[in-house]
Amino acid sequence: MSSTDPAPLITDLIRARVHPHVAATLVEADLVPLVGGVPMVMTRADDEITGRTRVLVVPVPSHAPLPAEAVDEVLRVARDRHPGCDELLLAARRTPVHRDARPHMRYVVAGPEIALTGPPPGWTVRRARPGDRAGVEDLLVRALVRGYPGATVTADVFGEHAGAIYEAAVDTGAVFVAHRDGAFVGHVTLLSDVDELTGDERLELFDLYLLPEGSGGGSALTSVAVRTARELGRPLRGHVSGGGDAADAVHTALLAKGWLPDLGYWSLPLTAPTGAVR
Repeated sequence: MSSTDPAPLITDLIRARVHPHVAATLVEADLVPLVGGVPMVMTRADDEITGRTRVLVVPVPSHAPLPAEAVDEVLRVARDRHPGCDELLLAARRTPVHRDARPHMRYVVAGPEIALTGPPPGWTVRRARPGDRAGVEDLLVRALVRGYPGATVTADVFGEHAGAIYEAAVDTGAVFVAHRDGAFVGHVTLLSDVDELTGDERLELFDLYLLPEGSGGGSALTSVAVRTARELGRPLRGHVSGGGDAADAVHTALLAKGWLPDLGYWSLPLTAPTGAVR
């Protein structure tokens, strides 16, 4: 830890809504370097499925501007502090101006204008029961496989992770299943989540998945998720994984339906020096 008085930095973090205990812990552990005068919370965040080594960087406040030079400096500091790591995940509310930045995860928050609907005729949507677990876990595995294209991970790893997600959702979040004419056709799984910096509680829409025979039921599952979050008095977050035309189209469609843009995470390689777009 530097001999510099940590109090001013801790105060700055608290003013930016970081929980006081969290602010003090991060600063005392030397996890908040200043880059261009902006505090950057910099921690290891390795991928728990693939084991890929990653560094997570969150500017405080998260809407702080990130010019090209600042991104290069963040990369340099991350390489110095975490040599050998594969990837940097940079939190930002706007796309970083850097030629190597790729969308990793873009979060959205359910807004007040989302139109709520009930199940279509012939459908039921209810909370999951013990007998629904196998069907939901199968769809969670499909979602995980889709989220890790090309990953050299065994089916057992995905299955174990899906089981843990289901149990966590049942314990502290919610799982809803949809049936059409009596047949299981999909689910929506909500996880209880806490912002690690502010301590704010929220719900995360981890997955909404419909089988082909469940076409047309997405609005009903989204509506039950939004209603659940509102009843609990918590914001509901969804996300779009990755980038490319298909992901961009999904993100645009969500915004058009009343979801609001939230924090995004952008991937940059750490394995070799790169150049910024200027």
